[in-house]
Amino acid sequence: MATQVSSREFNQGTGGAKKAAERGPVFITDRGRPSYGLLTFDTYEKQLGAHVVDRLGEPAGVEDVDLVVPVPNESTALVHRVAVVTRNIKDFGRFEGLAVVNPWT
Repeated sequence: MATQVSSREFNQGTGGAKKAAERGPVFITDRGRPSYGLLTFDTYEKQLGAHVVDRLGEPAGVEDVDLVVPVPNESTALVHRVAVVTRNIKDFGRFEGLAVVNPWT
C-alpha cells in the first residue's frame, strides 16, 4: 500500500515516513505532485533484483581499477578555463590543463 506525504510533513516528521515505508512505498509531494519516493533498503534491493553491494563490486578478473571522476569544480573549471582555488594541490594537480592555485601558501 502506497502512502503520500507532503514535503512539509516529511520535513517535520521523517520518522513517520520511515515507518510508512515499512508498509510500502512513500511518495513525497511538492505542491501536490509526487517528486520523491522512499523505500526501505530491502524493498529497493528486491525491485533491483540484486544486492546493491554485489552490483558495486568489480567485474570478474579486474584486480585494480584506477578511476578518477572529476567533480563539478574540476569539470566547470576546465570547461570555462578558470582556475580552481584550493589548498588541495595534490589531488587537483592530476587533471591535465587545469589551473590550480593555492593562495594560502
